[in-house]
Amino acid sequence: MRTLTADTRQRIVDAAAQLFAVQRFHEVRMEDLAAAAEVGKGTIYRYFHDKEDLYRGLIATAAEQILQDVDRRLADVEQPQAKLEAILQAAFDFFETHPYLSDLLQRVEALSPSDETFAWTPVRKEFARRVATILADKSLAVADPASAALMLLGAMRQVHRFGKRPLTPKMVEQVVSTFLYGAAKRRPCGK
Repeated sequence: MRTLTADTRQRIVDAAAQLFAVQRFHEVRMEDLAAAAEVGKGTIYRYFHDKEDLYRGLIATAAEQILQDVDRRLADVEQPQAKLEAILQAAFDFFETHPYLSDLLQRVEALSPSDETFAWTPVRKEFARRVATILADKSLAVADPASAALMLLGAMRQVHRFGKRPLTPKMVEQVVSTFLYGAAKRRPCGK
């Protein structure tokens, strides 16, 4: 077993993300979690009251981290297309760094899509709001920014989850460009 360090809580959260992503909530045992985090079972209870608290803590931590990443990336960006690329790159990088979280969120959203107490729900809405605000810039000429934001975020999620690996370094740029200007290289004759 490892000795306790400042990253103990994060190791527990990371191990929980991995286990919750591949097992149902009730199947994850605290003993397995302790083994995966390389801590004693009692150490988990120093940081979290119970498994539910740990689960919610995992999501809350991720929610806070991703919004901080987005804010950091948007700080020096001016142009609307560059802002879209920055916000989506932050999300993409976050889920690449936390690969199990994507599956976990997918599972939870499928089971309780309208659960307002779920820590990720406000983050998902805030993400959509921020993207819609950028898409509302007159220079982009987007007719329905709120719907367009959901479509763009959905497209990005699909590319991230199912795109051929390794993903290209300019993948986010390509998704935004395709979304804004279309996938066709040229319009068919007569249209």
